[in-house]
Amino acid sequence: MAPTMLFAASAAVMLGAVLQAATGFGAGLIIVPLLGLVSLDFLPAPLILASMSLSAIMAWQGRRHILRQGLPALMAGLLAGIVLGAVSISAIPASRAGVFFGVLVLIAVAVSGLAPRAPPNVPGAPGGR
Repeated sequence: MAPTMLFAASAAVMLGAVLQAATGFGAGLIIVPLLGLVSLDFLPAPLILASMSLSAIMAWQGRRHILRQGLPALMAGLLAGIVLGAVSISAIPASRAGVFFGVLVLIAVAVSGLAPRAPPNVPGAPGGR
């Protein structure tokens, strides 16, 4: 793989990680399309590893603020999503992967834009209970 492709992929991941760390969301919305433009070889495994690494670092830094009573339900949903995602991705032909990921990004943008805003439920947070 050409060094310019590796540099472009690294820059895309860095940009997404900075956005994720600063705002709490958005890494996938930036990283997936940019990595797809560089090379489809970077999707999905390197993205998953980069996202897991960033999430682990953020969780470690904020470990005192994690509400542990919700973790069992969260883990169950996470495991179900991993299985569903792995089955879905393996069923997509490589020639259609770029279109598939592009459509997924557009759906994610639409859902995040149309979703109702929930008030924070963390004590002490602005608007919280």
